Amino acid sequence: MKSKHPEAAQAIRKWISERNLRTGASLPSALALANEIGFGRMPTTLACNMLISAGLLTRNGYKLSVGVETSVRPTISGEIHVVSYSEWFSRAAGRILAERGVKHRLVELSHTNHKNPRPTLRKIFARKPDGVILQMPEWIEGLESVLDREKIPMVICADAAPADLQHSSAGRDLRRGAEKAVRYLHRIGHREIAFVAFNADFPFFLHLTERELADSYRAVCLKLGLNRSAKAIWKLIYPEAAMREALLRQRKRHPEVTAIIAPQDAAALAAKIFDVPGEISVVSFIGYWENSRVSPTTLELHDADHCIALWACTEMISQIQAVESGRPKPMARHALFVPDVVVRESTRALARGEIREGERPLEPRLIPQYSSNPWESWSKTYAYLKKSRTQNWRQLDLSKLANHSMTREHGWLGGDPLLHFSPGLRSIHGVPFEVIEENRNGGRTVVTFRSPHTHTAEKKELPARVKLPVGGPVKALYFLHGCGYAQPMAFAEYRIHFEKGNAARIPLIPIGPAIPMASRRLGKLKPNLQDWWTGYEQRDFPHAKYVTVFNQADPQEYERALYTLEWINPRPNEELSHIEVRVDPRAGPALALIAVTALVRTVRLVSPPSCS
Repeated sequence: MKSKHPEAAQAIRKWISERNLRTGASLPSALALANEIGFGRMPTTLACNMLISAGLLTRNGYKLSVGVETSVRPTISGEIHVVSYSEWFSRAAGRILAERGVKHRLVELSHTNHKNPRPTLRKIFARKPDGVILQMPEWIEGLESVLDREKIPMVICADAAPADLQHSSAGRDLRRGAEKAVRYLHRIGHREIAFVAFNADFPFFLHLTERELADSYRAVCLKLGLNRSAKAIWKLIYPEAAMREALLRQRKRHPEVTAIIAPQDAAALAAKIFDVPGEISVVSFIGYWENSRVSPTTLELHDADHCIALWACTEMISQIQAVESGRPKPMARHALFVPDVVVRESTRALARGEIREGERPLEPRLIPQYSSNPWESWSKTYAYLKKSRTQNWRQLDLSKLANHSMTREHGWLGGDPLLHFSPGLRSIHGVPFEVIEENRNGGRTVVTFRSPHTHTAEKKELPARVKLPVGGPVKALYFLHGCGYAQPMAFAEYRIHFEKGNAARIPLIPIGPAIPMASRRLGKLKPNLQDWWTGYEQRDFPHAKYVTVFNQADPQEYERALYTLEWINPRPNEELSHIEVRVDPRAGPALALIAVTALVRTVRLVSPPSCS
C-alpha cells in the first residue's frame, strides 16, 4: 500500500502558494483541507504533520496556520537503528526518519544469513543506540529473553507477536486479510478455492504466519459455506523443483479448484506453470513489488510496509522524546494493519455456468458452532439458573454511563454499527437484560471503552475505567457485552467489590481469529469471549455463551455475535458495593458493555400467625 501523504504535502504547498498566503495565515481544518486538495483525510493529516516538522505549517490546538519554512528540524537528538529483513521497509523507514531530520542507521538482514537475529541484535545493543526498530516477517520464539533485558525504546514490527510483549509492536491483521481475499474470490464467483502453505521445513520464518492465515482461511470458508475449500490446504516444499512437482500433483488431484491463495514464491511459480487466470486464479498473500512485474501481474494482499513503517517511526520518536525530556517512557502500544487487496490480472470472474454450488457436508469437528436456526443461540440457559424455579432479577442502570450509539455511523466498536438488535427488555440465555433505547437517552446506548480503535465519542475521550453501583446481596451477575478486534490476551476485567472491602476479578480473554494460535498464546488462561464480527468461530464457554444477532427477514444477509458472561457469587450473603470495569486502552481489543443484570436473593414473606 503506497502512502499518498508525500503527494498530499506537495498539494498543500501548491494550495498555499496559489493563494499567496503569508506567515500566520489561518488554514481550514484538516477535513476541509483534504476536500480542497482532493486527498483523503488520513493522507492529509500525515502530510500536515510532515509540513509542521519542516516548519511550513504551525499548529495551535486544532488550528493550522502558515509558518516559515526552514530546513528540516530534527525532532529528537538521538540516533535510531532500523533492523529489517525487508528492503522496502528499510527504505520507507529511512525516508520517513530523514524527512523528520532524525539520525538513523539502516541494518538490513537476509533470510539466508540471519535466520536468527539474536547475534546481530546483541551487537547493535552494544553500540547503545537511542532506539531500535526491529522488522521481521513474524515473531521468533524465545526472542523475548533478548529484548526484555534492554531498557532502550524499541518497536517490534512482526506478525504473530506475543500479546504481552513489553515493547510496542505492529503487524498485519492476518484474519481480516484472509477474509478479504476469500470474500473477493467468492464475490467474483469462485466456490472451489485452495490455500497453499509450506511444510514445517520451510527454511524461513513464516510458520506462525501461515498457520494463523490458514486458520483464518478455514473460518471464513466455513462462514461462507465453502466446506470443501475449508479442507483444501495444499502443502509445498522447497526447492523450486519440488514446489513445481507438488503444485502439478495437487492440480491433477483437484481439477475442480478454480482459485488458490498462496505465498509469493508459490504464486509466481503457479503463474508460470498454469494458464493464469484462464485455468486458475491466483492470489498472493505476501505481496512485494515482484507481483506487479510478473506476467500476468498477481493480485495480492499487500503488506502495507509503508504504513507500518510510518507508525513505527512515529511511535519510536514519541518514546525517545519522552526519555529526552525526562518524562517516563510511554506504555507499550500495539497496532494491527489490515492488508489491502490489490486487484491485478491474475484473477477473473467466473461465468454463471462455471460456478459449482454443490457442497458436501464437512466433518463435525471442523464445523463452527453456528446454528442453522440463529434463534437457538438465544434460548441456551445457564445451568445455574436451571436449579431454581423462580428468580428475582434486578437490571442495573447504565444510562448515565452510556457514551456511544450502537446503530449510528462510525460503529460502536470502531468500525461498523450493530444492526437488527432491538432495545428494551431482551431475554438472552435465560436472563432478562435491559437494552437502553437510544431515543430516550440522547442517542447513547452502550458503554464503549477506549482502545487503539475507539478513542472518542461526542468529542470526549472514552473511558478506560468506570464504576457501576450495585448495592445489596447478589447471588449472581450477568453481563451482556461485545468485543472487537479480538486478540488472545487478557485486555480487560470486571472487578466486583464487596462492602467489606475485598473484591473478585473476572478477566476478559477473547480467543481471536485462530483457535490453535490462541491456545499457544494464552497458555493456562481460559478464554471467555470472541470477536463480534462475522468470520470468527463462535463458541460457548463454561460461564459465557454467544448469541447471534441477525436480520430476521434474511438471516444469511447479516450475522454478528454478542456474549453473555456469568459470575456466581461465592459469598451470596455479603452485600456488594459496585462493579469496576477496567480496560487496557493500549492492548488492542475493544470492549462495549450493553447491559448488566443481577440475580438477587428471593425474599420470602412469612404471614403472621392467625388468631383463633
